Amino acid sequence: MTVKVSRFNLASILRYAWIRARAAAAVAGDKIRVHFGPALRAAWCEAKAALDGPALTPRQALVSGISRHDAAMIRVQAVIQSTSDREHAGIDVAVLHEYRSTCLDSMRAHGIVLRSALQRLDDAAAKLQADGGPRAEAGQLHFFEPRSDYVIRLAGEVICITDLTTGARSVVDDVENIIHDLGEAGHNLFKRPIIYHCDGGEWSEIALKNGMFSGFRALDDNRQKVLRDIAFSAGKPNVPGKPKITKKSSKPLYVQETLF
Repeated sequence: MTVKVSRFNLASILRYAWIRARAAAAVAGDKIRVHFGPALRAAWCEAKAALDGPALTPRQALVSGISRHDAAMIRVQAVIQSTSDREHAGIDVAVLHEYRSTCLDSMRAHGIVLRSALQRLDDAAAKLQADGGPRAEAGQLHFFEPRSDYVIRLAGEVICITDLTTGARSVVDDVENIIHDLGEAGHNLFKRPIIYHCDGGEWSEIALKNGMFSGFRALDDNRQKVLRDIAFSAGKPNVPGKPKITKKSSKPLYVQETLF
């Protein structure tokens, strides 16, 4: 079976494998390189299983990651407490204790990062709904693990992307991969406009040329009206750039009354 490497974030897999290898080395009193191979294979299998399984929303992915991390932390602590220092002959006990403490601190820090990302995600979703963006129950697009630094939602026939200001990967850095993955997921990007809500609070449109990213376009009043019509329209969406008045339903399909 051929695995498409482009589906995976290799840096995240290597980082996760390194954390697992350090924890295993701390328990066994060995060098990290002894445990890195098995840890890398385990991390790769987990990443592949996550992508081959049912698609998760960003929140579900983070909750699942926190649960796995906490379980691993408990296992490592239990093994350390049950292992006698005498089993590691030739290793200075003070050095061994310091090494174990450093590895556990690294795992705790990783857990704090995961919980912080979950809190930012919840805060961003609440703010987006309060600002009149897509509601939480709107059609959720496939979440492309492990891109937890922004949220992609579907508002009618408009694709909305919101930065979560995590300080890591942003929409600007990853826009070409986003467009590629949206196309792979079956979304017709010639009919579905893509708008981007940056951390500064401004909306802009991601412009495409021949299906490829060609830049960010500021949204004037006319274009915003067109996109509102596309988002609210129950029938065929308006042709971008040609605004026309349509009869709106009394109940919005996916978004609240103010999209911008």
